[in-house]
Amino acid sequence: MSLSPKATLADPQRTIADLRRQLAKSRAECEELQRTLDETTAERDEALEQQTATAEVLGVINSSSGHLAPVFDAILEKARTLCSATLGALFLCEPEQHFHAVAMKGGTEAWHERMRVGFRGSETPASAPLLLGERFVHIVDVAQVDHPMARAAVEAVGVRTLLSVPLRKNDRICGMIIASRAEVRPYSDKEIALLENFAAQAVIAMDNGRMRG
Repeated sequence: MSLSPKATLADPQRTIADLRRQLAKSRAECEELQRTLDETTAERDEALEQQTATAEVLGVINSSSGHLAPVFDAILEKARTLCSATLGALFLCEPEQHFHAVAMKGGTEAWHERMRVGFRGSETPASAPLLLGERFVHIVDVAQVDHPMARAAVEAVGVRTLLSVPLRKNDRICGMIIASRAEVRPYSDKEIALLENFAAQAVIAMDNGRMRG
C-alpha cells in the first residue's frame, strides 16, 4: 500500500515544526539560565563588596586609637556608596535628645553647618520615630511630608527619599545614620539591613573609644 502525496509532504512539515518548537524552548531555557547566572553573580559581587566594606571599617576602628572622626567618616562613606545615596550624615545624640552631625557626605557647607548645630530629635520626622522605638525611618518622598525640617531638606539639598537608622546601645539611642537620595527611589530590605550594620559598627567604635579613653 502506497502513501498519498499529501501524507508524504505532511511528515517533513511536522518534523520541521517540531524542531522549531524545540529550538525555541531550548533558547528560552538558555536565556532563563543566563538570567539566573547573572542574578547569582550580581548577588555574590554585592555580598563580597559589603563584606569587604565591613572589614575595612573594622580595620579603621582597630587602628583609630580611640579617635572617632576617621571611623565615622569611613562608615559614612561606605554606607553612602553601597546604598547609592547622594547625601549621608552620622549624628550623635546628646542629653535632652539633641542630635548633631559629626560626619557628613554630600550636600552644601551651609547645610552641614545647620546639621552640626543640630536639632531636638523629638521634633523632626527622621528621628522622632526612632526615639519612640522604631527600628528605622523610611520616607519614600520627603517632599510629601508637611514639616519645616522636611521642606528645608528638599529646598536646601534636594532630599527626596530618606532612610534613618538608630545607633542604639542598651536600648538607648546614642545617634543615628541618615542616607538620602535626590530622587524618589525606595531603599531595599538589603540596603536597610546594610545601613543597620554600619550603625552597629559606629556603636562598636564609640565603645572602643571609651575603653581607650
